Amino acid sequence: MAIDDFIGRNTPPERAEAVWRGYEDTVARLASEGGRIVVLPEKITALAPEEAAKRQHELASLAQRTGVYLLAGVQLNRAERKDNASWLFSPRGELLAEYHKQHLVPHLESDLAPGKEEIVRTISGAPFGLAICRDLIFTDFGRRYGRLGVSAMLVPAWDFYRDAWMASGVAALRGVESGYSVVRAGRESYLNVSDRYGHTIARQRSDYLPGSSLLADLPLGPATPTLYARYGNAFGWLAVAASAMMIVLAGRAGNQPKPATANA
Repeated sequence: MAIDDFIGRNTPPERAEAVWRGYEDTVARLASEGGRIVVLPEKITALAPEEAAKRQHELASLAQRTGVYLLAGVQLNRAERKDNASWLFSPRGELLAEYHKQHLVPHLESDLAPGKEEIVRTISGAPFGLAICRDLIFTDFGRRYGRLGVSAMLVPAWDFYRDAWMASGVAALRGVESGYSVVRAGRESYLNVSDRYGHTIARQRSDYLPGSSLLADLPLGPATPTLYARYGNAFGWLAVAASAMMIVLAGRAGNQPKPATANA
């Protein structure tokens, strides 16, 4: 689910609480309708350390109360560094992972520190990878998760309306290349679920309060990397090398002297 409202420094407290209530109410509703994993968008708000501890406790309680795996994106403003992060909670309210976005947006996120670690967690027996938004623009990043053998990627995101279709489509393409489904919750974008073949299973436009949500059955693949995940562009470079060799051989054949012919 996603609510397009960003909770910033100038957001009135009552508006901020309305946004958080919107998330809580919708997570509870999705859980009552059979949802097992709920993905919220990127950077719902920016949090100082004391605020982060409080909000983390509240999100953990929400996951425990509703019995879902809950993934939420926040910005963490610690004294030593700032991170674009996501928190994954178990149905018992445990913090299973804190993932840090690796591919930050130039200029817009120049004050943040890039993450350096891929994270995989097992949910109901299947391996799930974590990413944030722009991470899945990059083929090498997508291939690394393919080689880790994930069945699906869970991706909080925040787009710019105009690039919503492109951003969702590129994320789905990473799944085709490396062999996994993608669940992407984009603010100012789409909620998008795609399988490992790039088929769109479900899609819903995001919206401002009360937001929008989407419930879908997620197809899980065999959790084995594709040939592209294993070998990357090796086939493409082989094709380029073969084409160059053919051009060279054709040029040499054209320069061979023609055999002499006898006059009758």
